Amino acid sequence: MTNPTQIMQVAGDLTSWVEDILPPVAVLERCRRFAEGDSRLDRLVIGRSQQNVDIEAYRFGTSARHVLLYAFPDPGEAVGGTTILSLIKGLLEGHAFLSSLDVTWHFIPCLNFDDQPEKGQVLASVFRTPSAREVDWCVDNPRPETRALLEYARAIRPIFTYPLHDEFHCGESVPLYFVTAGTLPSALLRSLVSVAAAFGFAVAQEGCEPKVIDMAFTPDFPKSTFSHLARHGLVLMGEVSQQRGIPSCNLVSAQLAFGLIALQYMQSLPCDKPVTRLPMPRPVPTFCGQFVTLRPPDPAADAGDYFEMNRDPDMHTWTGNRVLTSVDEAQAELERFAAMDDISTWMIVDNPTGRVVGRFFLCLEDRDGVRVVGEGNRIAKPYWRKGHNREARAILFRYAFSELCADVIETSVWAGNINSVKSIETHGFRFHHEERKWNDKYAQEMALRVYVMTRQEWEYKEAKGKFPQ
Repeated sequence: MTNPTQIMQVAGDLTSWVEDILPPVAVLERCRRFAEGDSRLDRLVIGRSQQNVDIEAYRFGTSARHVLLYAFPDPGEAVGGTTILSLIKGLLEGHAFLSSLDVTWHFIPCLNFDDQPEKGQVLASVFRTPSAREVDWCVDNPRPETRALLEYARAIRPIFTYPLHDEFHCGESVPLYFVTAGTLPSALLRSLVSVAAAFGFAVAQEGCEPKVIDMAFTPDFPKSTFSHLARHGLVLMGEVSQQRGIPSCNLVSAQLAFGLIALQYMQSLPCDKPVTRLPMPRPVPTFCGQFVTLRPPDPAADAGDYFEMNRDPDMHTWTGNRVLTSVDEAQAELERFAAMDDISTWMIVDNPTGRVVGRFFLCLEDRDGVRVVGEGNRIAKPYWRKGHNREARAILFRYAFSELCADVIETSVWAGNINSVKSIETHGFRFHHEERKWNDKYAQEMALRVYVMTRQEWEYKEAKGKFPQ
């Protein structure tokens, strides 16, 4: 993984042509010329604005993993257009570092053309009115630009979205700060702050920490595009401004470097590395919560409840197994789970009734020195969305990070299993990538979505009270 100092050098190379920040019309004209001159860069029209202006997107690459950047999201927020030009220019010129990144790039050079000053011909300081319908904050009553952005994102499912917001529009020397739509891991934040300081930016502080605004904790977050984009992957903004003594090229270089660092972080999360399955601790511990007790299987005693919960065909729509035919078969399956030394299985017991209503498993792998816990669970349909699964996950994730010393928890789900996708995303997982896998039940290749949660992300969410205690 390239270190922040090297990323700064890459960003400097890519922005060496920059003399000033360009206005929307100039950015769009150059993007069109790039696409006309090189067939590898596709120009798309993904919608039309309120004033019937084409909303253009540009695509480069053929990878199954996608990255989305959009510029001029608000009036006068101008740095991102020149950042996008720098990236497109570098990609077309075959810059070695960009070529090493296995992603398909998607650029929207000017999302909000209608509200730009002087019809996009020039740059000017802009002070917004409170009543303005900002493109990123009107999902409940969407502008055409909002719909175009979200529909495009749904189609490509970007692992990283970089909305190129900035403080350039106000024309003031505002300390730099970061904005996310969810957890910003501490290691990633340290890299971003070190790069900001090296480019000469003053970084805003909250107490002793760099200022990071997590929009997931703001009341209007559900009305924002960021709440939708965060379902696909990381969402990050680095709010650069016209700080005194910092040239235009450094504004662009810093914004570009932040994006490359975040993208590398997303790609570095441990998947597809050499795997060694590790034995799980024995005996399997028991945990008691408010709604559930998690305990190891007692095959003879649990077989009846386990058979009953598995009789529901809806439980098996997306699983690889078949419906159990008898209590004896249920007992045999539980005996097989209990005998595995590399998987720990817990029965999910409903505390008020004492009945078994589900099961949960964890396994532990070493992937090139990174400890990755895999998880999976099944819960009876009458107990869906009642808090049982959420509490079980919270209990066992604490166990995974504290007792198993996990670096990452990973889970996967068939893309068509909408209920499980929503559950995984609600419980704090971050989308990592999608791959094609053979599904024996449906006898065809299907899309499998892989999600991860790092130790830093878990600790942050625990501190913020995002999981039940």
